Amino acid sequence: MKLKIKPSHLSTDSDATDCRTIMVLKLMQEEVNMTITGSCHCGKSAFRIDGEIPEELTRCTCSFCSKRGALWAYYPPNQFHLTSSATADATYLWNTKLVAHHFCPGCGCGTFSDSPAFGLDGSWDKHTRRIGVNARLFDGFDAAGMPVMMIDGKNLW
Repeated sequence: MKLKIKPSHLSTDSDATDCRTIMVLKLMQEEVNMTITGSCHCGKSAFRIDGEIPEELTRCTCSFCSKRGALWAYYPPNQFHLTSSATADATYLWNTKLVAHHFCPGCGCGTFSDSPAFGLDGSWDKHTRRIGVNARLFDGFDAAGMPVMMIDGKNLW
């Protein structure tokens, strides 16, 4: 979430010189980072994201994602934090073993995937990674109402 104050929002009366008012305006001018939390169905596998919900989610048509049914929100690895214990996380690797699909070993919910940062054409720089988080698991969020972009994973990889 980003809040910005335009000059037209500033008061010219004496209240604007009040120290508390100035402090509030300065805080509102800074970028405010949102924290997103979420978990699997049983709550054993939980996570935190230091970032915002993207403007659109992604649906991948590869054989795995189409069966999983996730709507993905992507983040740089440094923004994603698993907040549960390591025993609350299991991983599935298949085919090229480049993508680690994580899920809860208790309830089976697919939580996130650690993957190469593939371009829309399937290309990858062999270095950059990203975390795709199942946005259906975000606390207090209805992923079904979001715009969705489709990636043709069935034919790209």
